[in-house]
Amino acid sequence: SQYGIIAQDETFEKPILDRVIRLVERDKNRPCVLLWSIGNEAGWGQNSIKALQWTKQRDPDRLTHYENVPCHGTDTPPDTDVVSRMYPTFDWCEEYFENQTEKRPLVLCEFSHVLGNSPGDFKEYWDIIYAHPRFAGAFVWEWCDQQFPVGKNEKGETLYGYGGDFGETVHFSNFCVDGLVSVNREPSVGLKEYKNVIQPVKMEVQSFEDGLFKVTNLYDFIYLSRLECSWKLTLEGKVIDSGVIGAIPIPPQRTETIRVNAKFPNTGNCYLRFSFKQLEDTAWADAGHEVAFVQFKVQTQDVVQTVTYDAKPIAVTETERTLIVKGEKFAYHFNKFTGAFDQLEVDQHPMLLEPMRYNLWRAVTDNDRENMEALWRDIGYDRYVCETRNVQWEQKDDCVIIQVLAKMGAVSRRCYLDLTAQWTINSLGMIDMQTNVSVDEKALYLPRFGICMAMDKAFDTIEYFGFGPNESYIDKHNSSYMGRFRANVNTMLADNARPQESGNHYKTLWGTVYNAQKQGLLYQSDLGFDFSVLPWSAKELEAAKHVYDLPEPSKTVVCADYRQSGVGSNACGPELPEKYRLKEKEFTFRLKIRPL
Repeated sequence: SQYGIIAQDETFEKPILDRVIRLVERDKNRPCVLLWSIGNEAGWGQNSIKALQWTKQRDPDRLTHYENVPCHGTDTPPDTDVVSRMYPTFDWCEEYFENQTEKRPLVLCEFSHVLGNSPGDFKEYWDIIYAHPRFAGAFVWEWCDQQFPVGKNEKGETLYGYGGDFGETVHFSNFCVDGLVSVNREPSVGLKEYKNVIQPVKMEVQSFEDGLFKVTNLYDFIYLSRLECSWKLTLEGKVIDSGVIGAIPIPPQRTETIRVNAKFPNTGNCYLRFSFKQLEDTAWADAGHEVAFVQFKVQTQDVVQTVTYDAKPIAVTETERTLIVKGEKFAYHFNKFTGAFDQLEVDQHPMLLEPMRYNLWRAVTDNDRENMEALWRDIGYDRYVCETRNVQWEQKDDCVIIQVLAKMGAVSRRCYLDLTAQWTINSLGMIDMQTNVSVDEKALYLPRFGICMAMDKAFDTIEYFGFGPNESYIDKHNSSYMGRFRANVNTMLADNARPQESGNHYKTLWGTVYNAQKQGLLYQSDLGFDFSVLPWSAKELEAAKHVYDLPEPSKTVVCADYRQSGVGSNACGPELPEKYRLKEKEFTFRLKIRPL
């Protein structure tokens, strides 16, 4: 391969050897050095072999490493002491350890590329690392965002740019803004995800009935007694019991059982969260810093909640385009052409700034851009149109039921979704939606599916019961936990260098969006849904090159989704695993909406 021409050309033998010799001689007495690497992404040839031979002769007690060869059709050099790969699939890793002829340790010299809203694969990799003793470990690419100042805003804050911001024509855009911390060393959600995945504590339920839990100390050399263990029991997001167990003197790599003296409820959404915090100050964190947490869902009986109320008069007015459903305190305008509501008025106050619509597009992430964006745009997911084929309604007791048949597709493309929706509105203004979706067999997996609407920017506060407080997705929620959280809408967008889909909350059971007068809407699903509230639309996010290019917020955009596909790490890693794709060909989305 021409890629390896320098490694194969004897003209470059001395420079390559000189680089390796100076490296080893400089650092040979540093005890932190475990492996010598012969190079990185520099091909393979006789010059590399000579450098490897010299290194093993000069320092025979340390291991040697070189990764680049397999990227170019050759197996790992037989004389290196470890096998190394970049960004392999999970299946490849498992297959490596099934190979009985290869006995060397495996190291991933790069994995879980942290570009934009990512990565979503930390846990899968580390589950495999923990399962195989010969899996020596892996190195996240990379630690810090690489950006440069481009000026200051009106507040005097430094603004940072990336490739293409300095007048150059040859660049890699934001590809190097891929760190676990920002250019200012602020931790990203990605770093918090990694912290949780590699935390030094593992827990398992032994018996809820007896309050017994297994605790494993994953440290290799120190006791777990440097951490204080405490717990909180929540019901519907509110703390109902708590306690402090204290320091647990578990030796390294050992497991012991602890008891929690708590009375677990029989019904409701109940969770038990353990927290492990530092007892003393260290060079890297103060006493009280949370090193690890583990949360368990307490098994309880499902309770069917019913709402009793006095039936009120409800009226329907039909025009060619609209059904207007009116109750004592509400007036809802249903668009018969789009199959959703144009307006929801409560106490004569409009809730929607823009009409409600079915939604399947997201502002593409950096990982989406690698492969899926072009495919999704080609099929027309970014310019979908929802057209109703039949709308019927009936008034029954104290409610109105609207039945909708619709198709979703793009101009000059085949329809890829069939929808059968039922909207039920009762006399209190509560909306119960059930949408059955059938996806064309030839269609690609969906970015998301749900409903989207814009409210006035005065609706600037959200509360939700779901995975938080960090943004969370089906493959990226290790740093979050189930709880009740409150936030301002303007803080929900993650500070990625390039605006993209972010701020989602996975497995939300209910979420509210309201203004200073506590007016607003509640969204609820017993099965859980993906919930995001941002001050910008997907179109506005995609149009901006930087967060500071986004327009002044003028609305609150609410997305309630059956599910989003995961975020993965495909910008420089494997494709999104099948189990994290919204690839179901038949599914049902149930959602309740009611005024506060």
